[in-house]
Amino acid sequence: MRCDCLLYVVMHSHGYEKCPARDIKTLKQFNERISDERARKAGITIMDKYVDEDCTTVGKTEHYAYFLVEADKREKVEEFFSFLGVTIRPVVAWSQVQKAMKL
Repeated sequence: MRCDCLLYVVMHSHGYEKCPARDIKTLKQFNERISDERARKAGITIMDKYVDEDCTTVGKTEHYAYFLVEADKREKVEEFFSFLGVTIRPVVAWSQVQKAMKL
């Protein structure tokens, strides 16, 4: 059952030096912190997770991660990602805009 929730794009960036993928133990800890189970317990749903290609190759540039999150309150999203510096933006599907504007 789906709630009457909002969608958020959560954006994070870090430099090569701070990339969790540089160390398998750190990467596993990071993965646990953003797990679907932990998100459910926090009252949010992570619809999907994305990283830029440099993050997958541990390239020596700035790395970016994006999370598409569903939640009934922004505060739940903020609390869940509080361990990580993030920018949180509420978003709507373009199809909703089209419908509202009668396009």
